[in-house]
Amino acid sequence: MSTKIPAEVKSFLDYKVVERGIAELTQQNYRAVLCEFFSFIGRGPIQANEVDIKRYRSSLFDRKLIPRTITHHLAILREFFKFLQRDRLIKRDPMVRIESPKMWKRLPRYMAEIDIQQLVDAPGTNRLREPLSLRDRAICETFYASGIRVSELISAKLMDLDLNSGLITVFGKGSKERIAPLGRRAVDALRAYLTVARPLLQQRNARISPYLFIGYRTLELTRQAVCYMLRARAKRAGIAHVYPHLLRHSVATHMLDNGANLRVIQEILGHVDISTTEIYTHVSAAHVSSVFRNCHPRNNPKRAQIGLFQTPAPPLAPGPAMCTQCRNPVCERSKNLCELHLRLNGAASNDSHKRAHAQKKLDAICVNCDEPAVKGRVQCERHLRLNREATLRISSAKRRAQKKFAA
Repeated sequence: MSTKIPAEVKSFLDYKVVERGIAELTQQNYRAVLCEFFSFIGRGPIQANEVDIKRYRSSLFDRKLIPRTITHHLAILREFFKFLQRDRLIKRDPMVRIESPKMWKRLPRYMAEIDIQQLVDAPGTNRLREPLSLRDRAICETFYASGIRVSELISAKLMDLDLNSGLITVFGKGSKERIAPLGRRAVDALRAYLTVARPLLQQRNARISPYLFIGYRTLELTRQAVCYMLRARAKRAGIAHVYPHLLRHSVATHMLDNGANLRVIQEILGHVDISTTEIYTHVSAAHVSSVFRNCHPRNNPKRAQIGLFQTPAPPLAPGPAMCTQCRNPVCERSKNLCELHLRLNGAASNDSHKRAHAQKKLDAICVNCDEPAVKGRVQCERHLRLNREATLRISSAKRRAQKKFAA
């Protein structure tokens, strides 16, 4: 891949940073996708056309990328070419007729509450000293208490934490500031980390770090370090693959299961649109079973106890079958209709056949099939022939019967 960045891409990234306030990681992602695209087509942004984009999309499919990743690449290209068209650098947007792949809606994965507790209480290894164990426990408690993102956690500073109020100020997507609450256990874990662990970790660094969480020999943590720590801690606790956003999903799901308002969860997670929070309206199987036991009339113990004192209704006495259209008994010629409605049904059926016959005659269509009728007749050539043959057979049978009777 070429390292040269086109001037149009630089202008687009400057626009996204200044006007839209995208984060540094988002800017790097945009740059990587655009440089990959122009390196693939081998020409500049002004010369790119619809065929180039379709070839690039096919190459993404050939690389076995998931539909969400392909849609993300195409969304970046769509924004870029809209920017070029708005600045009158191109006359026509080549992304107009480019379709993104369909994506299946997936429910977010989450952890059970007992797994969260096992993750927090996971023992440290021999090579990990006490300061790192206290720091890792504080990180897990902070994740589960506030539901913040990993980028918000590693960028949090000491001045953003208020242990007395149990709050932490973080900067989320788009450099938007919000205040996330911390529970009692998270406050206790953070206080132990700040009192015992952080001063020992700070001694190993030459400079004073302003960040809340620091490494063994680094002034700040990285996303990869936090992910590695969670995976190692989950492995020691005997839990499947754990990643930072999984804890965020678990916070929202557990709060909803315990009756939290969706708007409150939206504010805690920092979602701009409520539809993003609505993906957490799925509930666990245990919660579904609990609601079923408490609300279903045949499974509720209280309702079953009340039903013991109710007198059951007497069984219905056997009697004649009733007409489906009225309350009169059915007639002998039908299983569902009385004499009146059977006659009305027959009359309606005859009228329907007559109307269909008249319509076919008007349209010059055979009354026995959909073939064109012979001029001046109501049947096609084939049915006229069959009708004549049937008439001759009947006439012959009548003559033979008359001769036999006369003999």
